[in-house]
Amino acid sequence: MALVRRFVIAFTLIATTLAVAPISRADAAGGGSRINPSTGLRVGFMPMRHAVGRSTASFAPRSSPPAVNLQYFGGPLVTSAAVENVLWGASGTYLSQVALPVAPGDINTAMSDMFASQWGKNLASYSAGGYTIGAGTVTGRTSITPSLAASGTTVEDSAIQAELLSQIAAGHLGTPTANTIYTLHFPQGTTVCDAGMGASPEACSPVQGADNTNAFCGYHGATSATDPATGLHILYVVLPYADAYYQGGCGPHSGALNATESVASHELAETITDPQVSLATGPQAPLGWYDLNYGENGDICQSGLSPAANSVESVNYQDGSGTWFSVQQIFTPQWKACVPAPPRGLSVAQTPGGRFRLTWAAPLDASQNPVHGYAIFRLNGNSWQYITQVGSTTLSYQTGAYTLGSTQTFNILGLGQDATDPSSEKQSNSSHAVAVSTPGAVTWIRTLRGGTSPVIGWATAPANYSAVTKYMITGPGGSRYVSPSARSFGWSNLRRGRYLITVRAVNRLGTGTARSFYLVN
Repeated sequence: MALVRRFVIAFTLIATTLAVAPISRADAAGGGSRINPSTGLRVGFMPMRHAVGRSTASFAPRSSPPAVNLQYFGGPLVTSAAVENVLWGASGTYLSQVALPVAPGDINTAMSDMFASQWGKNLASYSAGGYTIGAGTVTGRTSITPSLAASGTTVEDSAIQAELLSQIAAGHLGTPTANTIYTLHFPQGTTVCDAGMGASPEACSPVQGADNTNAFCGYHGATSATDPATGLHILYVVLPYADAYYQGGCGPHSGALNATESVASHELAETITDPQVSLATGPQAPLGWYDLNYGENGDICQSGLSPAANSVESVNYQDGSGTWFSVQQIFTPQWKACVPAPPRGLSVAQTPGGRFRLTWAAPLDASQNPVHGYAIFRLNGNSWQYITQVGSTTLSYQTGAYTLGSTQTFNILGLGQDATDPSSEKQSNSSHAVAVSTPGAVTWIRTLRGGTSPVIGWATAPANYSAVTKYMITGPGGSRYVSPSARSFGWSNLRRGRYLITVRAVNRLGTGTARSFYLVN
């Protein structure tokens, strides 16, 4: 499988020579899994992004958040996942790639590709407690006809659990094992809720126009009751229909299928490594791999939640037939980082003629997930335009000259061994344009020496991506200009008194924000 690791940078061309800093993508995942008020544990929910309502149960921002400490608490693990995609009602409207084996990339193929990729192989690093995690498989696709209690426009989690056990008992879903995971796809117009969480408003899948404060993109769990025939708590994943509103808050890539794949990968990774989190009553078995601050391995990598989260969160793979699919990053015990990782440290330096030099470092996990090259893309309207590809040892690229005043967004992708034609990758990615402007105000200004020959000093002003060319000091006798390296200025034979002193930095775009104080000598 071809791994594609993203790092995005945006900058605005205002003058012919600018220095531009890297930027990061906006927060894309909200505050982590929902917290069960009775146990204090996060319970497998993936919330919507902050654009449509951050979870009120998420942790408050910390100035110094605790380090990630993902631990194994002794619970069962899924050693060889057997995933059955289940359509919740044969007559509903589903994504064609979910309901039918269509090209490109139906959901069965995408999940099979996930398990065969390096992303899937990374799950082996969670083997613990006598459980050895191996390759997962997709066993098929099934439609069920749920009972009236589980088939309305709103379906509660309690009804889902009861219906799942009933369908198994009736022989409609085969005989489950400890490795069976039922991924439940709900049709368009169905809202899934969980009153048992005790949240207000109730935790539900997103509905446009509703209060989505506690909305979730998907979740995983285990039935509270056991299947009488096998004695097993049945494992399941809930995947709501990915309408346009859902896509806006779930999964960082464009399109319904991408959003579904992204959320499914998150929940599958957590089901395999922490299958019975919904049954846990505290930090002990049946809890599996879990961090008491940040939740499960997918939660840790949601942007803005933990110190390990980065600006990427979701990455693309390409299968052998050239079809792209999306997966979310997971935090691995081996790397103690969110992987697959993107190229690191993307930055831009000014060069003559209005051109810029992009530089970056290899991904953190490049030794395990080898990079066979890097592709450079530029955002052209709403799609990524392929520029060129460089080798695996080349960690820089010289851009061409662009129209002054335009905004340019570049994307660096780390490519796996199968990515022979990166120009086929058209997925967009979130980014922010860097505003290049006149300098900011110096951070401080003060008297260094008093008397009739006073001296003032100041700190460096933020250049705002266009280098400071000089400083302007306004005071007794008018304005003076000093070099950009100067950090002090003095007057001679100055009569004692009280003088207003102002310092401004200047760059190619003009004079920056003033900072003033009164000099009393």
